[in-house]
Amino acid sequence: MATAAHENAGKLTVLGEGDLTRVQLFQGSAGHAVLSGANPAGVGVLAHAGVTSVNDSGLVRGPPHRRWTAMPC
Repeated sequence: MATAAHENAGKLTVLGEGDLTRVQLFQGSAGHAVLSGANPAGVGVLAHAGVTSVNDSGLVRGPPHRRWTAMPC
């Protein structure tokens, strides 16, 4: 289980929870974050934190088809 949270002025607010292999919190546009792969908190909580939740349930699940590795120069 993974939990995405937002900290502001010493207060921690849970944004959503979900499977550790699915939850992602990443930078969106205009300084707002995007949360995917989670059961999100209420819309008001997300809006106050400047976070948009996207539904990724329709996307293919499973291991990546290609893994990137560092190559020596």
